[in-house]
Amino acid sequence: MAHLLRRNVIRTTAGLALGAALCTPLMAADPIIIGIPAAQSGPVGVADHQDWTNGATMAIEDINASGGVPGRPLEAGIIDLDMLTPEGNVAGIQALIEGGAHAIASAFTIIPQPAMDTAAPSGIPYVHGNTSSVNVDL
Repeated sequence: MAHLLRRNVIRTTAGLALGAALCTPLMAADPIIIGIPAAQSGPVGVADHQDWTNGATMAIEDINASGGVPGRPLEAGIIDLDMLTPEGNVAGIQALIEGGAHAIASAFTIIPQPAMDTAAPSGIPYVHGNTSSVNVDL
């Protein structure tokens, strides 16, 4: 079971990286930055987000060991996300975009709409684990 979950994380990360590589003109040596907004110090979500971050980091390491994506290495850009407020979600996504993320991979956030609204105008791929019907229907 864990092996299948790991494969899904690897496939998702590879798909994100490939999409970012195709959408963003870069020099071949430049890394593709996968932005990971993760609760690291807040009162909720820390363990879940650490699991997500570990999985994404393992996938990035595996992909880089195989030569990267179109010859470019992947790099994780991890920020501490305050996911309990709309402002915290917006600030986290903005920090990743302004920090040069080519794609964003998020486990989940308690208030997802502000994060989605902030990511959308950037045009970069944003994959998240928010699966409630409200988020899926957006």
